[in-house]
Amino acid sequence: MIIDIIWTIGLVFMIEGLVYLLAPRFFVSLLKQLSDLPLPTLRMTGASVALTGALILWALQHWA
Repeated sequence: MIIDIIWTIGLVFMIEGLVYLLAPRFFVSLLKQLSDLPLPTLRMTGASVALTGALILWALQHWA
């Protein structure tokens, strides 16, 4: 279990690093746009993404 968690964290770091490496201007532009959004919108978006991720993990665990 702990190996899976560490592996997942490493994968997230790798994807984050690739975003900075391959599209730094796009990422900075996106951050500027996000800073203009109201906090409730950011929270709802974060909750939606977290829920989607949890559903994907649940589906993988039950159907794979």
